[in-house]
Amino acid sequence: MPAEGLVLAVVGPADATQTPGALTVDQFIRLESALTLHTWLVAGTGDSTISDLKSRRLGQHVSVVPDPLDALKRAALFSLAKLFISPLTFDVTRTRVPGWAEIAAASATPIVDPQDIETIASIAGNPAKLKALGRAQRLAALTLAGLESGAGKIDELRVPPRFKDDRLSVRQSPRLVIASHDLKFADGLLAELDRREVHYEVDQWTGHARHDEARSRELLRHADAVFCEWTLGNASWYSKHAPAGVRVTSRFHMQERSVHYVDQLDWKRLSALVFVAEHARQEILRDHVVEAEKTLVVPNMVGVPPQNFSSTPEQRFSLALVGMVPVNKAIHTAFDTLEELRAVDDRYRLHIRGRLPSSYEWMNRRTAERTYYEQQFARIESSPLLRDGVNFVPYGDGLFEWYEHQGVVLSTSEFEAFHYSLPEGAVRGAVPLSIAWPGADLIYPASWLASDASDLCAKIIAATRDEDIWNARRSEAREFVASRFEESRVSKRLADVILGSF
Repeated sequence: MPAEGLVLAVVGPADATQTPGALTVDQFIRLESALTLHTWLVAGTGDSTISDLKSRRLGQHVSVVPDPLDALKRAALFSLAKLFISPLTFDVTRTRVPGWAEIAAASATPIVDPQDIETIASIAGNPAKLKALGRAQRLAALTLAGLESGAGKIDELRVPPRFKDDRLSVRQSPRLVIASHDLKFADGLLAELDRREVHYEVDQWTGHARHDEARSRELLRHADAVFCEWTLGNASWYSKHAPAGVRVTSRFHMQERSVHYVDQLDWKRLSALVFVAEHARQEILRDHVVEAEKTLVVPNMVGVPPQNFSSTPEQRFSLALVGMVPVNKAIHTAFDTLEELRAVDDRYRLHIRGRLPSSYEWMNRRTAERTYYEQQFARIESSPLLRDGVNFVPYGDGLFEWYEHQGVVLSTSEFEAFHYSLPEGAVRGAVPLSIAWPGADLIYPASWLASDASDLCAKIIAATRDEDIWNARRSEAREFVASRFEESRVSKRLADVILGSF
């Protein structure tokens, strides 16, 4: 395989209205001749298209396969690809069956419009530029489609019909077991269960797969339903041991993607697998054997305090970044952004809150990561634009109060599941702005998102250039979070799924 990697394209008839994102055969031939260092995987739509492609005597670096016409099989193709080339006219709406563009966005594959062949060819060997172009064109596609965000309101979330047939037997006070090693994201749910006077017992696991099995069996003897917070060994064990008639639900955040307990679930006994974000659901559907009809998304919940925003002269120019470890937090992007900002206005300052890399014992064993952070700290000292513009704030209590004194809350990560900093900062008066990590536009508005450091810089300046604009953006962001993620509304939705009380 050529060193530059594999490119995926969908090729169909010129009037292929059923396959948004398809190239014509002639478009593909022109692109293929420009990207000669790449291996091509072409999904052909229809027998006539495949015959036409094969008649063109394509090189050995081009493989043609039939369009699998199945979301999971299409997703499997994206797991192989480095780049997806598709016109910006593709359908980015949320349809019943995800199309090529939706799957590409969820699978972290950059999407590039074929219009400017020379640009594509010139940057195809540069992963950072390619990723930025893919982000930019994804956001442009949302704009063209008139979609500010792919995120739906809580009230619009639909429960698959199968869930409605799998509810608890009628009981005035159902008995629930909550199994987890960590309930830090479950406070709102517990409050909702208390409000409903649901009797629940916590099965406290001591690790991903460690628990007192005798206690778990005893709790299960009296349970009507089980909720596994985090899809780890707890979900595997309860899905295999819960008797018929006991409803078993598990919630998948994103950290679980690296340990593969999802492969150990007994789907015959699992009633529902709840994801906190659509891109997390799509990734698991792509890479694992999962009963898709038993999955749904209920987003993370965010406490929304009364609006009481503070405002000081310097606050607008105060940028907040929470967490710099691990490397995927990409603090180099934050520094790139800050340098561009301070070249325009030296009032901007970056406040990074969290533990220093040196405080993590495991960092000593990861030479490449340790070197990365050493380079970034050296950069602060060597750059006149950074030297007086970066402030490190120790990890500790008072995070919410700290947000109240920030003008902008940032996410520069390469990847996140949800990134609580954005909505938690937003409801306390900081304008949320983020690099468009894969799946971000399925959660947050496109106006919050940027393709790279330069784009992020421009969006920060636009949001803070005067106090009236900044205040309007703060209020808009708070409204968005309240309408999608407000704790009491989301916790009701999650409790309904757990108890089967739709």
